[in-house]
Amino acid sequence: GRLALVPASLGFGPELNGQIRADLSLVLTDSRSGKVLWRTVAYGWGASPDQALNAAMAAVLPGP
Repeated sequence: GRLALVPASLGFGPELNGQIRADLSLVLTDSRSGKVLWRTVAYGWGASPDQALNAAMAAVLPGP
C-alpha cells in the first residue's frame, strides 16, 4: 500500500508506583511522497515492558 504506519521511537521507564511506562511514537507516512501525514505519542503502563507496550498500542489501535 501507499501508506505505512511506522514506529518512530519507543522508550521505557519506571514509575513511582512500581509499574513500567512505555512511550511510543508512531507516524503515518506516504511512501510515494515521503511526507508524514499523521503522528502521535501513546503511553501505556504495565507490570512488565511487554504489558506496557501492549497498553500503549491499545491506546492507538483499540481491538475487540
